[in-house]
Amino acid sequence: MNKAFTIILAIIFFMIPSTVFSTTQLSPDTKRPVTNKIILIHGLSGESSGWISMKDMLAEYGCEVVLFDLSGHGSSQQELSDVSWKDWARQVQEVIDTQSQDGKVSIFGHSMGGLLAYIVGNQDMDKVENIVTFGAAFQNISLKDKIIIYLSPILKYIKPTYEISSGHTIPLTTLRDFLYLNTSAKSVIKTNQIRSLALHGRQDTSVPVDEARFHLEGRPNISFKVLEQSHYPSSEDDFREIADQIRNFISPDSGTVCKEKL
Repeated sequence: MNKAFTIILAIIFFMIPSTVFSTTQLSPDTKRPVTNKIILIHGLSGESSGWISMKDMLAEYGCEVVLFDLSGHGSSQQELSDVSWKDWARQVQEVIDTQSQDGKVSIFGHSMGGLLAYIVGNQDMDKVENIVTFGAAFQNISLKDKIIIYLSPILKYIKPTYEISSGHTIPLTTLRDFLYLNTSAKSVIKTNQIRSLALHGRQDTSVPVDEARFHLEGRPNISFKVLEQSHYPSSEDDFREIADQIRNFISPDSGTVCKEKL
């Protein structure tokens, strides 16, 4: 009797449609939606206002570019000497958290901003779909600069500032933070998980293209492309070229709306 009852229950179980027992688990192929938002991170001693023209160009393609100033830069009320690279990373993280509420975002980083893009992007793979950089500061650090950096806690009392390749003067302690950021980013890209495009100017004298190529080319999920530009766009045509590269890279496979000129 018990055996017959068990057999009947088994038959009933297999006759019931499987949808009755479906769970709320997502399919392995289910992905978060991808938005048209691009988080733009400027470089060391730069500011977001320097990228407004490219923001407008990308808006023509249906992209929403989010501009902000890193602490110690532009409209920020903090002094550069009072912040560290970890403060910048946390700030980028906060912007991504805010802007990715409705889906994944893309990141564009210039120079030092490119280093931050790889570090933070790889910590937030569920929120970041693409990374595009221009002139990312993956450069070799000379022995002289390393010595200056390591001795900066003492040297800052003798020579508190340092002139970087762009001609801007920064606190000596900021140079130390840049070295830490540079070293961390070089470690991260060895196992980069984000679909990325690294653009670099052939005439770049701040971060020589050969140094950038050495560190970036062949790394996981990174395409390296050389443009006939310097470290920072020098004309509207240069900005347009970068905007077109961004649009073409993030649109075909990612599902963003940055597809056609409005």
